[in-house]
Amino acid sequence: MQESARHRSFANAMRAAKDDDDQRELALLEEFARCPSVAALAGVIAERLGPRANPKALIEEAGLSAATNDRVTQRN
Repeated sequence: MQESARHRSFANAMRAAKDDDDQRELALLEEFARCPSVAALAGVIAERLGPRANPKALIEEAGLSAATNDRVTQRN
């Protein structure tokens, strides 16, 4: 059974979108991997989110604050 041109076009568009998503994810991963610390990473993310974003709040929301780390250390 032959694929219709419409189906091939849709399949090609889906592959291209996935490739674009993969490339964006890799670029973000590379950028974030260059961050020397969680604080630096939070700063980069806050810059992307805009002027209302607070790097310290992002760290706390992710559960990566010093207080959280201390609690995890105490449990071990």
